[in-house]
Amino acid sequence: MVSILESARRAPGVAEVSSFITPKIDGLVTNYFEWLGATAYEIHRRGETMHRTDVPVSMIYYGMNLDSLFLRVDFRVGYHDPGLIGDAVIVHFLKPHFKRLVIPMGTTTAGARIVEGEHEETVRAMPAGSVVIEEILELGISWRDIGAEADDRVQFMLSLEKGGRSLSVWPMTGFFEVTVPGPDFEQRMWKV
Repeated sequence: MVSILESARRAPGVAEVSSFITPKIDGLVTNYFEWLGATAYEIHRRGETMHRTDVPVSMIYYGMNLDSLFLRVDFRVGYHDPGLIGDAVIVHFLKPHFKRLVIPMGTTTAGARIVEGEHEETVRAMPAGSVVIEEILELGISWRDIGAEADDRVQFMLSLEKGGRSLSVWPMTGFFEVTVPGPDFEQRMWKV
């Protein structure tokens, strides 16, 4: 058995973020354009639901701007109930520093926290307004809170947990990866 923290490669077939986004963190699909430019990771198209009908997540999106990393998790219909989905969504940051964002499921995200170090050396509350769960889960976390600077590679994965046990992990193999943008990011994206 391989630990989810020992995955050594980027998730196969995942496109890079190519433009900035600045979604409103309200837990709602506010409009079509707010996540346009983000990387979309469709769970069932990745073969991650083979022989499984109980996977509660349908899509994961991630994007960024100069200040923050943004994540969005879309739940399948009927899986918004914490009794069915688990009690927390965890964002595991592998690089540049080992950190976890622990986001309780339910009607409130009170108790959402940043856990630093493999042995939980530091635990602090996530900034107010940085994560909301309504129709979807939306999160915006500053590069500073992740401990990342321009040109750092940030590697992360998500999991659903219940009672401290992992129910599902995305991506199933490898990790998601973004490079923290510098002031010239948009200019570099336009070069051919």
